[in-house]
Amino acid sequence: MSQLIFREGLIDEFLLHLEKDNTLLDLYLDQEKFRYQFNEKSDFIISDIPDVPDNIGDELIKIFNNNSDPSKSNDFRTADFECAKYFYETLQLTPKQASNKDFWNYLHHFSCYQYIHKRWNRIYESEEESRKTYIKRHWLMNLSSQKHLINFPLTTLWWSIHVSIDDANINKYELSQIYFQNNRYRTVTFGGSSYVRHKPAILGILEYIKENNLQPTAELGDDLSKFVNLLGGTKPLSFFGKGWFKDRIHEFLSRSSKEVKKVEDKISTESKAAIYIDYESLDLGKIIKIINLNNNGTYSITNKVDTSYDYNLEVKEYFKNGYLLVCYFNDGNINKVTISSLLNKTRERYQNGLYPASKLKKLVLIPEEAIICIVYKIKGERFFKAHLSSKFKENNETLGLQGYKTMYSDFDQGQIDYYWLPIELEDELSKLIFSSLTASGKSFNNRYYKKEFEIINSHLFKSTLL
Repeated sequence: MSQLIFREGLIDEFLLHLEKDNTLLDLYLDQEKFRYQFNEKSDFIISDIPDVPDNIGDELIKIFNNNSDPSKSNDFRTADFECAKYFYETLQLTPKQASNKDFWNYLHHFSCYQYIHKRWNRIYESEEESRKTYIKRHWLMNLSSQKHLINFPLTTLWWSIHVSIDDANINKYELSQIYFQNNRYRTVTFGGSSYVRHKPAILGILEYIKENNLQPTAELGDDLSKFVNLLGGTKPLSFFGKGWFKDRIHEFLSRSSKEVKKVEDKISTESKAAIYIDYESLDLGKIIKIINLNNNGTYSITNKVDTSYDYNLEVKEYFKNGYLLVCYFNDGNINKVTISSLLNKTRERYQNGLYPASKLKKLVLIPEEAIICIVYKIKGERFFKAHLSSKFKENNETLGLQGYKTMYSDFDQGQIDYYWLPIELEDELSKLIFSSLTASGKSFNNRYYKKEFEIINSHLFKSTLL
């Protein structure tokens, strides 16, 4: 069975209704059940998410009650951690599924409705307008950026565990417990940052705090978050492991206050400059396979480069759980293929590696989550558009497909190229990341997107741009 979720746009209608009159507001004052008259035929759709147990909200309330200390008013850290651990283990979501706001909104109004009232029980403490704001912040999720995911009642539980769980640790929740010791860490300093979805960064910070017996104060969290954000202005953080972050933090905290200020000023100055990064020079781990491809579509997966092929692409460890993008000139077509399916191939040679009616532009490797970028020219002027990799099919194992069409307007013949950027930049580049593949891009000369293009230029190697 698959889980029902709200149809797209229903929550936007709720938000408009909430502003018009008080009938919807009054429904949220009922703590037992949300008694709205849904249209079962048109308000719900079937998702690809496994069925959620009907009693999940009751279990959350039980766990919350068992782990709350009445003598410590408003100290719910232990209760929140235990609820989050149960919630994460029970739902078994993928990051893509856990970013679906219509799924969470369904839970908000059905199985977890009473739990939200129980955990955040201040709806009666404010006047009418404040109550409307309270309802918007607890039940009506209409955005799914990382800052929203980490702040809503249910998403904060799932995502806080997801970014801090350490499967390599015997106690995989040890760092998660530290993460839950300070709500500001979880929802503002680290949880609301652009690098939070790069787990090695969060694990490195939390492990350093644990190993050095540091108190998880708000001040420490603000200092560390500011420092890592500054580092992100000069380096692609998604390429670095947990140990690298621990080393940088150690260097940062070991310096005197004057030295720290000099380092911060230096990094801040560098981050404002256009520092172009050659991704090929970064350490992405050892080569695990080579993808060899000919223009006629024949291909092989080997341990060594086969120079008899037209293209040879090294697959390094960093990309083993990611995807190969087969990018074409024609209509900006992109075929996204799982790397795991290619690594499992054992025959000496295969056919149909390319779509015969299209001309290949580029082969691009991306990690499990990434921002897919398309740069093209119209009458000599450069344009840019981007889409999240999750917009493309997740389980495609067929190399020779045409793929998704991404260009729906005319562009200069042959003037198109493809790149990828780390998923941590999603919030900063949100204005240029389009949910619809039919969307048109924006000119690099558009001053309205000056900040976004500074970030893009600082992460894409300049000489490779059209």
